[in-house]
Amino acid sequence: EQGNSAAVLALVKKGADVNRPQADGATALHWAAHHNDVALAKRLLASGAKPNVSNDYGVTPLFLAGVNGSADMLDTLLSAGANANAARPSGETVLMTAVRSGNSAAVARLLKGGANANAVQVSRGQSALHWAVADGHVDVAKTLIEAGADIKLRSAGGYTPLMGAARQGSIEMTKLLLDKGDDLEATAKEGSTPLVIATVKG
Repeated sequence: EQGNSAAVLALVKKGADVNRPQADGATALHWAAHHNDVALAKRLLASGAKPNVSNDYGVTPLFLAGVNGSADMLDTLLSAGANANAARPSGETVLMTAVRSGNSAAVARLLKGGANANAVQVSRGQSALHWAVADGHVDVAKTLIEAGADIKLRSAGGYTPLMGAARQGSIEMTKLLLDKGDDLEATAKEGSTPLVIATVKG
């Protein structure tokens, strides 16, 4: 937690239990991922650290690597057997978390590791592509689409990624989605089309 890798390695050498959790369920590997200390994570994994342990909030070390957008840490954990499709109770997947970092290399590593590009968050029915559009990460959106993300997948409210781009006023994202075949005439459950949304949002 304090980022003292030397002390951690000394304790591991003495036989400390690398999987012993804190009160909230976080392990040393969680903190190594949080601090993006790849060398320490590798040492912990070699000493038996379990990559798929969740804390009390449903967060595995892979989520923390996703928050950082660290392709190297994601690679380290995935290579050790971390679940690329882990999801929090809210339905947020590791892929969605990584999308928000804006790092397309991190997203690509998760997709290569088997992450489902079309998994949806239960509460809102949004996919990782919806999240990429909402945050304006065009390169990430391209990476997702190239990996098979469904550009016509609708959220719980019937919104397509193109509608999200219209709401954000993102010309570059709108061009990308139209070029990839998103439906300009799609209608949300409340009747809005991408053009109506863009007009209302000015």
